[in-house]
Amino acid sequence: MSLLFLTHAGKRLGIGHLQRCLRLAGRVRERGAEASFAVLCRAQDESMLDPIRAQDFDCRRADPEIPLISAVAGSKPGLVAADLLDRDLSPLRSQGWRVLAFDCYTAGANLYVNILDDPSFSPSCPTYYGYRYWMIDPPAQRLHRVSDSLQRVLISCGYSDPLGIAPVAAKSIRRHFGKSGGTAPDIICTVSDKHDAVNLRALESVPGIRLEWNLPSLEGAIPESDLLVTAGGNTMIEGIAAAVPVLALPAGERNARLAHQLEAEGFLDVLESNSPADWSQAMTRLARCSHRSELHRRCLEFDGFGLDRVCTIVLQEQARLDRFEEVRR
Repeated sequence: MSLLFLTHAGKRLGIGHLQRCLRLAGRVRERGAEASFAVLCRAQDESMLDPIRAQDFDCRRADPEIPLISAVAGSKPGLVAADLLDRDLSPLRSQGWRVLAFDCYTAGANLYVNILDDPSFSPSCPTYYGYRYWMIDPPAQRLHRVSDSLQRVLISCGYSDPLGIAPVAAKSIRRHFGKSGGTAPDIICTVSDKHDAVNLRALESVPGIRLEWNLPSLEGAIPESDLLVTAGGNTMIEGIAAAVPVLALPAGERNARLAHQLEAEGFLDVLESNSPADWSQAMTRLARCSHRSELHRRCLEFDGFGLDRVCTIVLQEQARLDRFEEVRR
């Protein structure tokens, strides 16, 4: 069995798509399948591919502007696992490749694993919907204890935070506790060498903030926190799965839809905007131990086994296609 993961990475795209593919690649390799990567990434961002190569996966970089056929030329995978949002994947199928698409709502794949259920998208092929298929590891640290006071806030808004959410979040939290007369929590913010210089200077100007550089993962940082502030995506789901209270300021329409769905089910709080009024209301609510305890209790019910579930789907589909090819021969 062989899989080619086709995804993208870049300063403005971040590393979320690549990270979840890397997790899945590691899991299918544990089960005996071969995995390799083709990543659409600009030359100046090639360092973002280091985590793949560090795990000894074959990885090639392709220019984001070239056709997908050129990006995977020379490969002979049994299945292409594409994590490219809504990019047209039909050129791959026209070459006879079987395509599994993640988080995609455009026709062209043989199989879909999508976190949001979109009634307007009805492909005539197997489709798996829901956050139960989000590719995260089952967290070991689900015994997180909710402290009486908000002592530590982790702000993580992507590998590069292109929308500049983190500086506004840090300053708003400081401002809120200054006005309320309470003791301000420690604020830790994840940053990378891909960060925008203006955003970075704004973060560094926040009194007492601690910057964590180029963290390979948030496995240790999230469970140590009393509150996670994020722009959505993988980090949002990871916080819920670790049963840590989450405040999401969603970046992008898809993140917003998912965040509001999770809020409606009681898993997190959503911040509608960066306005002082919204921040004040959110922090007043989350400073209460009773509210954070309720989020924690609900998150303990969250099903965090999506990675194993998707791995099984991938390997079953690969085996089915192998049997099909044997019969056809």
